[in-house]
Amino acid sequence: MAHDQDTDAHWHTRFMQSATVNLLSDAERAAGYIITLDNRDFLRGTAVERMSYYTAGIAAGIFTRNEAREMEGFDRSDDPSADQLTPAANLFGPDQQNTPAE
Repeated sequence: MAHDQDTDAHWHTRFMQSATVNLLSDAERAAGYIITLDNRDFLRGTAVERMSYYTAGIAAGIFTRNEAREMEGFDRSDDPSADQLTPAANLFGPDQQNTPAE
């Protein structure tokens, strides 16, 4: 991260500014078009950190299992539930919780 902040980020900013001026027309800029540089691959953590992040995100209902698979470069699962958000267990109301049969 330090390398990105101290070295790459400055070049990325300059590149995006230059690309915006030289590659977009005045009309495109006025319409709100922007050029961005996606450097997430350069900032990736270790496999353990990424899996922890995905597990927490899925458990909190931030993203689906298929979204996590895509972020990691895996094929999407055919399981229909893999495209559903999984809200945290403490968010379920009493009528949605599994209660034992009486």
